[in-house]
This record gives sequence, structure tokens and C-alpha cells, in this order.
Amino acid sequence: QLHAEMTLAETAAIWKAKSCCAVVLDPHTAEILVMASWPGYDPNRPAEIAVPAWKNRPLVEMYEPGSTFKPFIIAWALEQGLLRRDEVFDCENGAYRMGRRLLHDHHRYGTLNVTDILVKSSNIGMAKIGERLTNSRLHEAARVFGFGAPTGIALPGELPGKLRPLSDWNSYSTGSVPMGQEIAVTPLQMAVAYGALANGGELIAPRLLKRDPETGSTASPVVSRLISEDNARWLCEGPLVDVVTRGTGKKAQLPRYRVFGKSGTAQKPDPVTGKYSNRLHVSSFICGAPADRPRAVVVVSVDEPSTPGEHFGGTIAAPAAATILSQALERLRVPTTDQIATTPATDGEIIE
Repeated sequence: QLHAEMTLAETAAIWKAKSCCAVVLDPHTAEILVMASWPGYDPNRPAEIAVPAWKNRPLVEMYEPGSTFKPFIIAWALEQGLLRRDEVFDCENGAYRMGRRLLHDHHRYGTLNVTDILVKSSNIGMAKIGERLTNSRLHEAARVFGFGAPTGIALPGELPGKLRPLSDWNSYSTGSVPMGQEIAVTPLQMAVAYGALANGGELIAPRLLKRDPETGSTASPVVSRLISEDNARWLCEGPLVDVVTRGTGKKAQLPRYRVFGKSGTAQKPDPVTGKYSNRLHVSSFICGAPADRPRAVVVVSVDEPSTPGEHFGGTIAAPAAATILSQALERLRVPTTDQIATTPATDGEIIE
């Protein structure tokens, strides 16, 4: 917790951010290992606490997730049998017309397979997958992964995010939702949803206590199975690892672990015009490791970085997420990749 808070303070100073927060979650138990916010406060001096510092940001900060939302749409399309892992999409050299709307990619991509749509974060590729799912299944995907409802963590003030009724969606939604627009999430919701990808497809309610104080149970409450273990493992060990090794998440690499991850750079509404701002962003990154059996999932969200230049999540939030993830794996004593490869197993001993 202390290490995460120090990392957030350093990140905020470097990028001159309005605020930032982090969550670390054990994906197999949904235990919250870290829940940190910046700016913070000294609880010994309550009279000096500024109003913004009282917020538990992982529970109450609502923002459009941007590209970090894309893996859920891919996962749901695979699960519905509407998408194949090896499919290739024409990304139209960076410009695609959907009705009255002209949709753009950051780069001019030609044909991309499903993996590279995630690795290169193609909005056009995601929009075409959204067209195949249609609005009803896109809405279903957001709902089943827990968005639009509180996670149920035993803390006061948790916000549910925002998932509009399907009746309010239109043709714009078909292209916007797959790229993480028109929906608002909290960092805790994102941690829980990525935890489902990391644990093999089960949505588990998050918790702060190892033992239920009423029942005495130490079992983790599984809310539902979302996707097959095979699809979940493919996403975490394939495309999301490639995001880190050769895509937008390179700054989240760790030398002794295979890390999966996804970056997000979401535009915020301009408070004056109400339209998307070109200068106000939420930069986020979500990662976990080891990719073949994740022990920790980390979410870092940085609100309104204000240094000159681009505010990509892979640039601003990924280094902080990697630092926090590395510390978490060390504290959990998770064997590194080389330790697993070189440690001989004896009879009756399982090396993890």
C-alpha cells in the first residue's frame, strides 16, 4: 500500500496530474491487496485535509475506459461464436464510414488480425466487431462483465459507473462502445473485470477481509462464469502479452515475468462545450503477471495529466503500473520465469 501511494505521488508529480489512483487485486480470490489514491492525507491531522483528498478514488472516479475496454468485447464475441481468433479485418487505411460518422484510427492500418487489433488498438477493427455483435450483444457484454452496477465491496459510497439503457443506444453506440466510449467505469470495476480474464473466466466479488465476519467463511463468492477458460487464457497469454511486448504497453515490461496488459487514453468532456476535449484525458493502464497464471492484477488511472505532448496511457500510466506490479509479485513471493524453468521438481512436489 505504501509503495503504491509513493508511486502515485511520483507519477502525479512527473505528469502534473489532477489526481490518480491504483488497485491491486488477486484475481483468484478477488482480495484487494492495494487501494490507493493521490492526493492523500495525514489522518493524524484531519483539520488540514483538503476536500479532494477525502475521495476513495477507485470506488468513485467514473471515467470512460477507452481502449482498456476492448478485450471484453473481443472476449464476448469469441464466446458467442461470432468471432474467430484467426480472423482478419480490413481496417480501411485509417478511415471508416459508419452511416453519417467517419471513424479514424491513430495510424493507417490495412488488414489486421484479431490479435493485432488489440496490439495496435485499432478503433476501426473494434467497430467492425461491434457491428457483428450489434448493440444488444454489446450492451450484454458490458453488463455481464459487471459494468453499470456496484461491485458489492464492503465500503461505503461506491458508485455503479454508467451503462445507459439499451433503448438509448444508437448507430453511434455500435462504433463507440467497442472502443470504450459512451460507458463510464470505476477503477475497481476494471480491476474486477480484468480479474475475470486473469482467473480463467469467473467474475468474483471483491473483498477486503480474508474471512467473512458474519459466516466465518474464507471462500470467494463467485458471481458468475463469463467466458470459457480457454478463451480467457488465450487473451491473457496471447494478445494481451503481445500488447506489452510489441504494442502500446512496452513500458510495462518486467525483466523476469511475462506481463499482460492494455493501455487506455480516454478524452474527457470539455466543461465549457460538453464535447470531447483534446487536452483533458484519463490515461490508464491495466496489467497482470505471470501471464500463464496471474497472481496480481494492477489498475492505474491518471486523471488530467497536463504536461505538454500526448497523454497516452502506455506512456503515463504503464510505468507506474509495472512498478506496482513488480512490488506486488515480490511481496507475494511469486517465482520468476527463470526460477520456474530452472527449479527441478522432486517426487510429490509441484513447482508453480
